[in-house]
Amino acid sequence: MGKGHFISFMAYVTTDQVFFRKLYPEQTADARFPYRGSGTIFAYCNRHGLFACRTPRVQRKSAVQLV
Repeated sequence: MGKGHFISFMAYVTTDQVFFRKLYPEQTADARFPYRGSGTIFAYCNRHGLFACRTPRVQRKSAVQLV
């Protein structure tokens, strides 16, 4: 990324939590967030604006199975 074109921040928003990561032009445009279920990831580019992407819903197996 260069100073003229870069991702300013990334955020992971769920129904009850927000995880935010500030990025700088000298960094690579990557961020790690803990997975807390379905939500939306936002990224802001200084040239192209705000992008949003929904995270996939994951089916988890039940810990207890009734027979």
